[in-house]
Amino acid sequence: IGRPKRLFVLINPYGGKRRASKIYEAEIKPLLEAAGVEVTMQETRYRGHAREVASSLDLARYDGIVCVSGDGVLVELVNGILQRSDWEEAIKMPIGVVPAGTGNGMAKSLLHAASETCSVSDAVFAIIRGHKQALDVCTIAQGEKIVFSVLSTTWGLVADVDIESEKYRWMGSARFDFYALVRIMNLRRYRGSVHFVPAPGYEAYGDPVKQSETPIVEQNGESRVCSYQGPRAEFQGSDWRSIDGPFVGVCVYNVPWAAENAMAAPEAKFSDGYMDAVILKDCPKADLLALLLKMSDGSYVKSPHVTYLKFDFAGEILSVIAGAARGGSEKGRHRRRGRRGGCQRRRNVRHEPGSIFDGLWPFCSADRAPGLGHCISSQMRLFVSIALFLFIF
Repeated sequence: IGRPKRLFVLINPYGGKRRASKIYEAEIKPLLEAAGVEVTMQETRYRGHAREVASSLDLARYDGIVCVSGDGVLVELVNGILQRSDWEEAIKMPIGVVPAGTGNGMAKSLLHAASETCSVSDAVFAIIRGHKQALDVCTIAQGEKIVFSVLSTTWGLVADVDIESEKYRWMGSARFDFYALVRIMNLRRYRGSVHFVPAPGYEAYGDPVKQSETPIVEQNGESRVCSYQGPRAEFQGSDWRSIDGPFVGVCVYNVPWAAENAMAAPEAKFSDGYMDAVILKDCPKADLLALLLKMSDGSYVKSPHVTYLKFDFAGEILSVIAGAARGGSEKGRHRRRGRRGGCQRRRNVRHEPGSIFDGLWPFCSADRAPGLGHCISSQMRLFVSIALFLFIF
């Protein structure tokens, strides 16, 4: 792929410490101009604006789209592209993110894989060079609403911290550490059950699910809100397994790093066809604090309180049947790295491969959704929807 000559740059001036606009003017713009790149710049004005822009942008005018933001703008952009009537052509548009937010997990994952630091300059140089890396994407069905996620989906402790710490956004990434301590001191536990089809080598995890209890995804074309119709498949006969709660938290990751300082899924790989699940059951508060200290290098997954497994993303599903929370709240939170929304009990579908996103430059993806904990007796279903190509920093 040649170097991009015309870029549409989307800036989120409200993300992180609200420094994205200054970062663009001081660091990004000079590098792009020096590389001879013609730039059209626009700032987002409200939540969901990036999705609106992506759904109507004249893509023929550009060689790529760059998000100067944290996590949410990129995910809005992906969802907007998949909402287009010409999505099959639109997904060929390269998209990238220069890390200018709070967590920057995807940016960190891509840069770390390339032995680079997670910095603005490295991100811009990668965009100029045009290197790329494939990435799996999952579709989340929340009732009749379909949304797409690229980094992670969390339920319980991590989602609570992510959402409820919003009022401390001025603290930057330190808000996560601070509010994690707050939540641990008043720890919540959630009743529920996790159903999954294990990846090879993980068949011994959980208990077998009776055939009559196996989740089946039904697809309702009329409920689709985007032109991409999602995968079509059946799950009868698959080797479903289940793990019952109560849980402290359930997290599903697509890449190793959830944030610049948190290697949440050390075994996760780009575009390997699998998702990595981290399931935390009853855990003493003191041990939970120790686990947090070990997230920087991923060693926390070796704890006896943590179940770490992979499920087959290339056509399989992880579903969470959520119950009420106990201890400090009646409801927990669900956070997908996408948009806000709840989850309804549904049946599941398998992925039908074939679609690809032909280019994302390094990005982080994160946004929150008060979902599973808010939806009593609900089921979340995840499946591979498309393969994204990401330009590596």
